[in-house]
Amino acid sequence: MNPIKLFFLTIFSCLFLFTGKISAQPSQEVFKKLLRSNSIQVLGNACLKAPKYQYVFVTGIFNELMPYYFKDQIEWLTRCHVPSSQIRLARPYSGTGLTRSSNGLKELIQEMVSTQPTKPLIIIGHSKGAPEALLASLQSPQSIQQKIATIVCIQGSFGGSPIADLALGDDSATSSHNYRLVARVARRLASWLNRVERYYGKSVRDGVDSVKTKEARAFWTHFINENQNETILTENKIGRAHV
Repeated sequence: MNPIKLFFLTIFSCLFLFTGKISAQPSQEVFKKLLRSNSIQVLGNACLKAPKYQYVFVTGIFNELMPYYFKDQIEWLTRCHVPSSQIRLARPYSGTGLTRSSNGLKELIQEMVSTQPTKPLIIIGHSKGAPEALLASLQSPQSIQQKIATIVCIQGSFGGSPIADLALGDDSATSSHNYRLVARVARRLASWLNRVERYYGKSVRDGVDSVKTKEARAFWTHFINENQNETILTENKIGRAHV
């Protein structure tokens, strides 16, 4: 089997499952209202178990324009009596590439494990934050990896993003059947890119480059080939979620 397929053939570890009577095809707003009103109940004793862990949320690209990133998830943990000292929100600068961002995350993971070594760590990464979180974990010492309970990768850009490709003027990896939709989103991304660059007064192209299709696939292919004989995180600690 292709090493990339084998590496990312993982089990999604789902700690927080929700149930409740919801009308057919509910809108996102309806779901949010139900969640915030506690009409959706948490299965089993997940809320009781929540304080036993530490949590790191890693935001995706252009998080600078999204002040409420992971707000609902953090509020839910707070309602489950998880102290703020056990919850960290990491906002990697959008202009940094995968390797540089993951180095900063490694320091954060090390700090949390050192501060509260008896509480396992749950790492949740979204979009560009997912591969950054995974790389930081994989490159951490074995003693740190043993403190990681699970890694949840939501819509991770491991294989790159055709939206990032188009935003930077490359359409070689975009299929014709979804070109119009992707192009529309890419135009919005390009606009955000310009806004973030004006905000910081410097380029963020390196960060967007790292999630282009060719660059992302080349990076992970090289990483897997270089580390396939190393003992790293077991697959049951790593999960993917496409939502």
